[in-house]
Amino acid sequence: MPGEETYQALKQLAKEHPEEKYRLWMAERARQRAISDAEEPLWNADQVPRFYKGSP
Repeated sequence: MPGEETYQALKQLAKEHPEEKYRLWMAERARQRAISDAEEPLWNADQVPRFYKGSP
């Protein structure tokens, strides 16, 4: 699922998971999520403040 919440959840799991191999796997998935999200179309000037405020 694209988005900041998914990225943050993966980063948190990568930090807290008791098994190192899963922490490494989740950290890589977080990195891939960020790359994938960055490849979406550029935002216009109106979208940035809405994202920052957490509004749809």
